[in-house]
Amino acid sequence: DKMKPTYVDLELHEAELPLPTGAKLILSYHNYDETPSLPQLRTILKNLLDRKPEIVKIATLARSYADILTLERLRESMPEGQAHVVLAM
Repeated sequence: DKMKPTYVDLELHEAELPLPTGAKLILSYHNYDETPSLPQLRTILKNLLDRKPEIVKIATLARSYADILTLERLRESMPEGQAHVVLAM
C-alpha cells in the first residue's frame, strides 16, 4: 500500500500545486531573515487565508522581544476557529 499523507505543508508560492487525494493543506510562510511588521504580516496572513487552508503556519526569525510581541499580536488577530501555528525561530 502507498502511504497517504493526512496533511501536506506548502509554502504560499506553492499553493496551486495539487494535493494528494484526501490530504489537507497546511499553508505556510517562513521568513528566515526577520520578522516583518505587523501590517506586512497581516497582509501575508490574508493571502494565506484566501486560499482556504486547513491550517496556516507563519514562522519568522525573531531578533528581539518586540518581534515576539508582533507575532503574538498577529496570533491574537487570527480568525476564530482557524487552526494555526505562529512561531518565532
